[in-house]
Amino acid sequence: MRQEPAAAYNFKMRNMTLLQRLIAALLLSALTTSCTTTSRNRSSEKTPEIVEIIITPPAEEPAKQAPVPRVTTVHDYEFIDHKYFVVYYDRKYRLARWVKYELTKEQAGAHSAKRRNKFRADPLLQNRGDIAVLPKEYRKTGYDQGHLAPSADFAYSQEANDETFVMSNMVPQKPKLNRVAWRMLEEKVRRWACGEEKITVITGPLLDKKMDTLPTGLPIPTEFFKIIHDETPPKKSIAFIYNQSDSKNVLKNRIVTLSTIELRTGETFTPPDATAEATRTPSQSTPWKECTP
Repeated sequence: MRQEPAAAYNFKMRNMTLLQRLIAALLLSALTTSCTTTSRNRSSEKTPEIVEIIITPPAEEPAKQAPVPRVTTVHDYEFIDHKYFVVYYDRKYRLARWVKYELTKEQAGAHSAKRRNKFRADPLLQNRGDIAVLPKEYRKTGYDQGHLAPSADFAYSQEANDETFVMSNMVPQKPKLNRVAWRMLEEKVRRWACGEEKITVITGPLLDKKMDTLPTGLPIPTEFFKIIHDETPPKKSIAFIYNQSDSKNVLKNRIVTLSTIELRTGETFTPPDATAEATRTPSQSTPWKECTP
């Protein structure tokens, strides 16, 4: 018999829990005792078998991925991800510079959500300690809380529809613009989404240094733009600039080039696959397919 039968046992102790170490120690003690009991019948004993005890360490949990931030700050601007649309927010003016989202034929044709008019300060801005616009800032000012990403474009989901009522998605608009001229443009965009099957919409105010303000200091833009990119072949784009005095269907008179809006805003809205000619020549409304969503 070998002097140290315990040396024949191979224990894998690395990464073992306290309970596993205790069990291994008890097993080792029992085996050692049984192998060294007495030497009087040593000649008649059989050589003990070598036993290998392997204790598998617990599996490590997979590393958790860091959550994607919903607000990203770039200088005085913030990209706010509201899941269904993105707001490019100007902290200086407390207004969005633009709002962007996609709209498909299926989404434009769905009407399951109700408009609940739950205007509220943007919680994503409040959570960061930013001074968020409050709904009461518009009261008794003569201006509507005008949607940039319109509620009706998100009628396919109650959550999405409710999300459009954050104040970072609002701009001061005169009632006739918001409820008539601008609304007619929004309805046309939904018909294009239905006909073309998938579009990208970018909407914003044209901000400048000489703007009137609401009593709280919130600027009142004089003009607003909307850009629509058709995402299905043959791809095309169309752009508009409306002003606060518009009060009827002026769609055909408000078509401008993409480059006009890019020069006014300092932003690039031209799709990567567009030609330079497309940014200079206004796209007319006639080639756009329509259907009633």
